[in-house]
Amino acid sequence: MVVSQRIPEETIQDVLHRVDIVDVIGDYVTLTQRGANAKGLCPFHKEKTPSFTVSSAKGLFYCFGCQASGNVVRFLMMHESLSFPEAVRALADRYGVRIPEPNSNTPQRDSEMQKLFQLHRAAAEFFSQRLGQDSAVREYCRQRHFSREMVERFGLGYAPDAWEALGHAMQGQGFTQELLLQSGLVVARDNQRGAYDRFRHRLMFPIADRQGRPVAFGGRLLDAAAAAQAPKYLNSPETPIFQKNRILYGFHLAKQAIRQHGQTIIVEGYTDVIACHRQGVTNVVGTLGTALTEAHVDMLKVMAKDVALVFDADAAGGKATERGIGLFLDAGVRVHIVELPEGDDPDSFLQQHTGDEFQRRVAEAQTFLTYLVARARRFSDLRSPTGQADCVAHILPLLRKIDNEVEQWGYVAQLAEHLGLPPDVLQRQLRPASERSHAPMRRPARPRVAPRPPSTPGPREEYLLIQELCHDLSRLEPVTRQIAEETFQDANMGAIFAVFKRCAPQWQGSVFPQILQEIENPVQERLLTEMAMAEPNPNAEERERALNDCVLKMKKRQLSTQKQRLIEQMRSASGDHADELLHQFQRLQHEKEIGLSADLNSV
Repeated sequence: MVVSQRIPEETIQDVLHRVDIVDVIGDYVTLTQRGANAKGLCPFHKEKTPSFTVSSAKGLFYCFGCQASGNVVRFLMMHESLSFPEAVRALADRYGVRIPEPNSNTPQRDSEMQKLFQLHRAAAEFFSQRLGQDSAVREYCRQRHFSREMVERFGLGYAPDAWEALGHAMQGQGFTQELLLQSGLVVARDNQRGAYDRFRHRLMFPIADRQGRPVAFGGRLLDAAAAAQAPKYLNSPETPIFQKNRILYGFHLAKQAIRQHGQTIIVEGYTDVIACHRQGVTNVVGTLGTALTEAHVDMLKVMAKDVALVFDADAAGGKATERGIGLFLDAGVRVHIVELPEGDDPDSFLQQHTGDEFQRRVAEAQTFLTYLVARARRFSDLRSPTGQADCVAHILPLLRKIDNEVEQWGYVAQLAEHLGLPPDVLQRQLRPASERSHAPMRRPARPRVAPRPPSTPGPREEYLLIQELCHDLSRLEPVTRQIAEETFQDANMGAIFAVFKRCAPQWQGSVFPQILQEIENPVQERLLTEMAMAEPNPNAEERERALNDCVLKMKKRQLSTQKQRLIEQMRSASGDHADELLHQFQRLQHEKEIGLSADLNSV
């Protein structure tokens, strides 16, 4: 892996030592502790049996299915499409590691994304400092019951009723107008030079990424008279650090609570999320005025396997709910629909009721099937054959997404009861048309895919030797007295061995995760990670014998190769040269018969 020239090596090592790789990857993958390692479904390929393994002790991940591997930096690079410096900086921010700036020109050399992060952080502070300056924003916060605690938790602020207040303030801090335009915080004037602030006289809601960094803003208009000319809510445009389909409002604040509850509550707006927090309901995220997307589902499915949708009961909310049901069923997540009194949203409901009452509504949420049947009943006569057929045609594709057969059949039985139809009719309809018959329905057994065996290119003894050194670097010194890089037939193993010899003194007995910073070859990186994830033999004597056996086999092979080379040379040699070659051959023969076993006693 290539190390960034801008981030000092000691800082990178500090980040790697502070990071808990299980904690970081746990934000993306549902992990279950299995002995020394944690396991889950691989995020880099589709699988149903967990083969993705994470080692907290070694700071590594490895998938035995697709061979994706590396340390926590590599994981973020792969999963979030980050560069190496961006991934290191994200981890440094998360764990409070300061990255020193080499000189005063560093801000000009920072990546585009890093500059945007810095700008949004400065803008959030600008808005926050002005929250108490306007009577309209104070009154709105009072009406919405936004306590000081909620204001601070969500970083609420105020965009002044001025055309260039933010732009001038940010340029005064060294941010260029070009960057401000790229961020969408200011808008270029038509047919004139300069730019004006996008957000004016609005209550500002910072929108944060997974790490809690401001990446965009939403602004709520405070002047009712201006509502005819301007939208009530206005969001930042998409930028390199902000894509609506990958952000959920409040996600960074909800992660821990979602894991604890095993459920995510999804609402529509900023104020809904804040109202839930105010009443102690914190496993809540909000969409940003857009429908749920596959990226949103991917974010949530690793946190919990149950979601409760609390969307508006209007036509748009109904469409959003139906789309969300399909996406979550595709991802293997159970979906429930929360019903509030007509005309209420979570914010208005929680202004009149307690958090416990809201939680009771969530606990009593209807299944997605009950919701869809009730919705169909509003538009069709489900007592008529046509209405029943339309309802079945709409719902059965969703039931096919459910992988658990018991759960699937349970829903089939419920649907049959709702419609007054025989369950076996729906069972036949559940299958694709090409498979239907009047015979009882049976699903074909899914073939079990055996995990791939460990990759062991080249002689197996070389692989096992390096693997043993990965687990116990204290054995390196006696091994290096017996063999060298040239002893290895496999070039990758020889290169890894050379890195061991060169770097072992500063590793203080631990190979991982430091070695991955020294390896640039992706094949070698994968092999090392694969070795690290293999459980070592707990019997120390057996491991010692195995190590000695590997060294012995490698030395024997090296001697045989050298002897064969001498035999070839002797066939064409004569005179003194032939005598010298014969002498070398006899010496090698002597080593093979006597020296090997004696040398091994020192390993």
